[in-house]
Amino acid sequence: MKVLAVIRLHAYLSRILAGAMCVALGACAPAPINPEAITAEPESGRAVVIGWGNTAAENARAALKAERDTRVTRLFVGWVNMRRVSLGENVARLEPGDQKLIVSCGIYVDHRFFTYDEELQGRLEANRVYRLRANPEGRRCQPYLEDVTGKSG
Repeated sequence: MKVLAVIRLHAYLSRILAGAMCVALGACAPAPINPEAITAEPESGRAVVIGWGNTAAENARAALKAERDTRVTRLFVGWVNMRRVSLGENVARLEPGDQKLIVSCGIYVDHRFFTYDEELQGRLEANRVYRLRANPEGRRCQPYLEDVTGKSG
């Protein structure tokens, strides 16, 4: 009987600790990422694709921000030509040429979160910077690339 009570107490405290860590992570996170910010420079022989919302702090902040609307909270390259891109990265540095990207899009519709992965075919040029954009359509989003080389922000 005492063992069962200890197990229940441990489970209860674990849930409280996990919730507190999530709140602390969201509260201590830097200001929300500006999806319009250009956070990378062109690289010689590479195409740079900028996304947002793929870090733990950004995910925690998005989950704690309650709004009744449809909003894209993350958009990043998850796979390139069937190869996984590093988890937790918002910037993908890729070989130039024709690429098959799998873009992961996180959307809040009212207070419900949906993840949607969409294939995006693109011809990437070397020494260029691209920004991921998306048009939300219900629970899905339609990603596209915008060349932002030379723009500031």
